[in-house]
Amino acid sequence: GNNGNTLLFYPASFDNVLNIASTSSGDGKSGFSNYGTSVDVCAPGSAILAAQYDDSYAPQSGTSMASPVAAGCAAIIKSYFPAFNALQVGEKLRVTADNIYGLSANASYQNLLGTGRINLLNALTVNGPSIRMNNIVVTDNNDDILIVNDTMRLTGDIINYLDATT
Repeated sequence: GNNGNTLLFYPASFDNVLNIASTSSGDGKSGFSNYGTSVDVCAPGSAILAAQYDDSYAPQSGTSMASPVAAGCAAIIKSYFPAFNALQVGEKLRVTADNIYGLSANASYQNLLGTGRINLLNALTVNGPSIRMNNIVVTDNNDDILIVNDTMRLTGDIINYLDATT
């Protein structure tokens, strides 16, 4: 979304969809780009040279520019790792992204830009796990009203989608 807010934007915020935010050439969040906890990764989306209707090229900006950059990277990952399913391709993009939270431009967006800006070279050359916890249930084994000094119980399924880990 190009509303510059944290509201969920669909279809990007659906489960099993890679939600892409836009960055500028300096890796700062593009001013127009939505952000939030539903974002998976960022991709360049400001001033991207694009074909025009009159056989020319001009810079365009928007998450509609960032999304195809991510989709192209996903296609290349799939060609390098043909046994990967769609979820694994997305996880490879997510876990190999460059952390951009240290930039002053992103100081107010901590944990709201996914895992960072996609890095295709890392995705093709860096191995590592992708561990996610799904089906999370939190209880207190009593009345399920969590208060000070309650002992919480957390259950769920922990799944590794990529390389082995210990």
